[in-house]
Amino acid sequence: MLTGLFMGGLSGLDSAFYAEAGLGKGSRILVEYFQPAGPFFLKPFLKYQSVHDSRRLLGSGLGLDEYFRSAEGGLMFGLRLGKRADAAFGWAFEDLRGSSVDTSSPDPTKSGTTLDDRAGTLTFALAIDTRSAPVFPSRGLQGIARIRWADPAFGGESSFTTAELRWNAAIPLLHRLSLGLAGLAATDFSGFLPGAVPVRTARRFDLRSSGLFYGLESRSERGTGDDVAGLGFEVRGMVGRINQLLGGDLFALANLSAGTARVTGDPARDFLPLRWEASLGLGARFSPNVGLRVTAGIVADGNSTQSIRPALAFDFGSMTETLEDLR
Repeated sequence: MLTGLFMGGLSGLDSAFYAEAGLGKGSRILVEYFQPAGPFFLKPFLKYQSVHDSRRLLGSGLGLDEYFRSAEGGLMFGLRLGKRADAAFGWAFEDLRGSSVDTSSPDPTKSGTTLDDRAGTLTFALAIDTRSAPVFPSRGLQGIARIRWADPAFGGESSFTTAELRWNAAIPLLHRLSLGLAGLAATDFSGFLPGAVPVRTARRFDLRSSGLFYGLESRSERGTGDDVAGLGFEVRGMVGRINQLLGGDLFALANLSAGTARVTGDPARDFLPLRWEASLGLGARFSPNVGLRVTAGIVADGNSTQSIRPALAFDFGSMTETLEDLR
């Protein structure tokens, strides 16, 4: 559950204040200010996030209780590449703390680990968004490419490098039919480059992304890793109108997703286990930014004792990445 407040024009044309708050397995708060200066812009931001996840790993008899808390602040400098694309470079400092407990242990108080880590990072990002609408677009491309470099010279004590690419495209096929193509590829280079350090568990990448793997959160421990890659294909057709006077569109969709999440050094996942999902669903677009989607299907893991199981998802809102990435 995520809600946001957007206030524009507070200190000149195109300036904007944005605040976001969310609740789910934990909590999330984001505050940022976008201040343009000609073709350039500044964006200071503050972010807080906590995640609490208690689960039982099916087929292994193991239970795990995890908690992470992250507080981060920084400043981005950027260049607006027209109205639909940005290039940005910036510095941030993150304080990350957490704990994990093996709840299947005879004495859980002696089977836990703690996390206390601080990282100063430099980030370079390119972002583009030419979609006709955030919700069920008929044409356009949304994507972001990002590189993060952490080193004690930038603050804190962590050292790591990550790179990620995410995209979501819509291609019109017929008058009321479109094809959606989604994908992501992300890595921390551990296991591939000599000297590359795996990121902390709380900083791993998530295989679930816009247009990929609806309902994957039911087994979140199998959808995160040091290296993730995925592709999604979706056929969407407009099947009617919600109301002839007030507007709004109804959609039917079919999605097929495939991907992998690899964990460096984990004997059970230190390779590329393939997973896939097939879903059918219905959706409604109430406005360009607000919609509803309900999907049902099956998801399969290539290395799980329970390889095929139901996948259900209910999404309401913008159903896309946060404005932090899309600005």
